[in-house]
Amino acid sequence: DPSDDCPAQAPGTCGTTGACVDGACEYTPAGSTCGDTHCMGKNVAADECDGAGACVPTVVEMCSGNLICCAETLSCLTVQSCGFG
Repeated sequence: DPSDDCPAQAPGTCGTTGACVDGACEYTPAGSTCGDTHCMGKNVAADECDGAGACVPTVVEMCSGNLICCAETLSCLTVQSCGFG
């Protein structure tokens, strides 16, 4: 971007990359990591860029049946295995 209309923003922010494509600022590609893995309800989630400048939670592992997202391991476990039972 020769005229600096689309400054590069820090990696992990989902912001502009410093490049222009067809006259518009290019954003960090969708699926790029922008946050930590965490529990979202009973599922395991990670924050990822949406390709339009936002960092959004995305389910990466659905915990089914009697499994829950265990915050200590960030994986699907039974309540007992996670240490709550």
